[in-house]
Amino acid sequence: MRRRQVVLAICCALASLARPAVAQGRKPRRIGMLLPFAQDDGETPYRILAFEEGLGDYGWVNGETLEILYRSAPQRDKQLAFARELVEARCEVLIAAANTALDALLAATQTLPIIFVHVGDPVATGRLKDLARPGGNFSGFVNFEYSMLQKQVQLMMSVAPQTQRIAVLFNPETLGRGVAPTMAAAMTAADALGLSVMEVKVRDAGELEDAFAALAMEANVSLFVVPDVFAAANRKAIVELAALRKIPTLYFSAYFVEAGGLMSYGVEPRDLYRRSAAYVDKCLRGAVVGDLPVQFPVSFELAVNLKAAENLGLTVPAAILAQAERVYD
Repeated sequence: MRRRQVVLAICCALASLARPAVAQGRKPRRIGMLLPFAQDDGETPYRILAFEEGLGDYGWVNGETLEILYRSAPQRDKQLAFARELVEARCEVLIAAANTALDALLAATQTLPIIFVHVGDPVATGRLKDLARPGGNFSGFVNFEYSMLQKQVQLMMSVAPQTQRIAVLFNPETLGRGVAPTMAAAMTAADALGLSVMEVKVRDAGELEDAFAALAMEANVSLFVVPDVFAAANRKAIVELAALRKIPTLYFSAYFVEAGGLMSYGVEPRDLYRRSAAYVDKCLRGAVVGDLPVQFPVSFELAVNLKAAENLGLTVPAAILAQAERVYD
């Protein structure tokens, strides 16, 4: 089956929330994944495909040796309900895709093993005390180290050297425990370069337009979009408003840049989903999840959109282009 057909099949399965067919013979092992994204989010099928490809590396095939229950919703109440459903379905391992999904699953069970992916540093956010031996019933793969903000600020200054103030956009409700470490890291990065920092809090998509209108009134400001499910779900609106208001913006993933954003520096999300399959395999084979160390990103990618830079009146230095893994014209 070609890749596009696989992605389409996953989209259809996720949209209907149907359980996969099970091959005859030995009863498959059952796992569940909770995703805090809308079912029509364009990136979700690729995340799932990467996850299932990773499982395939260990001999696990959905519909044959595995039965994977996918549940997806951006609303907090639905996530809590789906988390309880996955626990009641007697899944052997649960996968939490991002912070709010992890919180929902932890509210539903303190015993079943949970593998998280796409979550910020769990020690910085107070979820864990020890990265090497987490203890408890969860461990997994971090998508954002708060020290990355220093690198991101440096990149932005290279492209928008007129920057005097950095704005940090986030939803305090979905970012949750990540607010304090995010802002602390932003202050550290800004202080090192003599910049000031401002918070841009948006609690729903309806507040975005006013937030960008207020930002446009600020002189020499550049914007940083924090890794969060809210930003991911509203990336089209955020990218369009940043372009409309002529605000240089750095994102956490290349799919913002592909959509027309200026620049991104961060982890490739699909790589994390593929890597998380290793911990699912370990747990299915008897490993204790609390003994598995939290894994941090091993590779980062820089993406640049030259058309977006031109529209902002910016020139991307050759040194930045040489570092970029992705350049969009």
